Amino acid sequence: MSKDGLHNSTSLPSSAANTEEHSATSDNFEKTEVAATRLQNRDFFNKRPEQSSEPDPKASPKSSLESHPWLQAHLRGLIVLGIAAFILLSMITISSIRATDKPSLNQVSSDIANLSEAPAYDPGDFGRDTTLTLDSVDYSEVIRDEDHCNATGAVIYAGDGIAAREKVSLLYDRHGHGKWSVAGDLIIQDVSWSASKGPDTNKVLTQARVFLQRADIAERKAAKTDEKSKQTNTSSTEQDSLYSLYRDADCTVFQEEFDPETNNATIVLVFSNKDSFSERKCKLTIKFHLSSKTGQWDIKSCTPDADARKTSYAPLVGTWTGSYQSQKNDGHGCYGANSSPLKITIGSTQTNSDGTTQLTGTFSGLVHRHGAVSKDTDSSEGDARVENISFTSTLETNASGALVVKYTTPKSAEGTIELTLVFGGSKTPDAASATLATHYENEQNFLVIPYTVKGEFADSYSLSKDGAD
Repeated sequence: MSKDGLHNSTSLPSSAANTEEHSATSDNFEKTEVAATRLQNRDFFNKRPEQSSEPDPKASPKSSLESHPWLQAHLRGLIVLGIAAFILLSMITISSIRATDKPSLNQVSSDIANLSEAPAYDPGDFGRDTTLTLDSVDYSEVIRDEDHCNATGAVIYAGDGIAAREKVSLLYDRHGHGKWSVAGDLIIQDVSWSASKGPDTNKVLTQARVFLQRADIAERKAAKTDEKSKQTNTSSTEQDSLYSLYRDADCTVFQEEFDPETNNATIVLVFSNKDSFSERKCKLTIKFHLSSKTGQWDIKSCTPDADARKTSYAPLVGTWTGSYQSQKNDGHGCYGANSSPLKITIGSTQTNSDGTTQLTGTFSGLVHRHGAVSKDTDSSEGDARVENISFTSTLETNASGALVVKYTTPKSAEGTIELTLVFGGSKTPDAASATLATHYENEQNFLVIPYTVKGEFADSYSLSKDGAD
């Protein structure tokens, strides 16, 4: 073996031994390092706080609360407040999520308002002429069925004294991203009407004669024999109808009432026929009800007052002055009345239950307490003025329709005085006149021969009422 070869053979084991020794040393170092690391980790996880070399300021909550007395005193309240805030936040979140489950109130109200139309309105005979405009949308509810919703509500249209409430429904479909859109047309399920004012009084006055006729019809029905009492109401069958009495009369609204809760209204009309000497007055009470289906006012009843057919003679009450016009006599005239006007004061009129009317008053004027004169004269011995002679007499109607009052004083030695008053008549409907007649009769003697002195004078006057236009 060469020297090089020997060297080579002896060097190989040495190199291998070195290598093996290095490898063993390295393995021991790694094992020692791993063991140390594990031990360190075990000590880290198993180490207790009291074994720590430095105290952890967050390791003791009690020490922190002790350093903050206010926090310690209000800890429970803060916990409750935190829980409440959490619940409120959760509710808001849930509501936000559920809000997309249905169309919003604003969307439904807006869609209903945009799609609705005012109903056709016919005011009828007594309603107010007006135009209906949108007043409000009364939201009701929205019911969901999967991806569809049915919204129901009401639309209010209002005008002058009238309102219509439309009950409506509207369908919705749901699309992507939770959006809802209208599906189809607005469906009007029902329309109801209500009033905020009573009937139009101008239209009521225009139809005033219609109410008279309806009142006559109602009274004729009421005039039928009552089967229970066997009594008959003859108030409208045996007397003139209201229509004939008041068809040309003046008519005004006396009173009006309105009840918005019941949609009932009452209007009282006053019919008045008045001339210079008499008047009739009828208060006719008309009851109305607004139909919730049509929005029109219906007449429920027409009722006259108890005095509707009575005639009042109140225009006769007052003082009348007579201007001398002429005289009737049994021979020649004595014209003392020409300068002595007649005064008549009517104090009252009273209509009795039997329909008769009595006038009460006084009169003053010149009377002739003498016999016939031989020639015309301005005055004569025996002419005398009488003052404030009281009278009460029944008012009558003559053939021409004039109102006539006659009164005769009791007979005395100076004769009697007869007062006659005439008001109106077909030929002179606005004229009033009076006649003051003296019937003188006196027994005298001439050379013990008795004889009778007579004289009749009837002075006529035209009358005018003091204070009249």
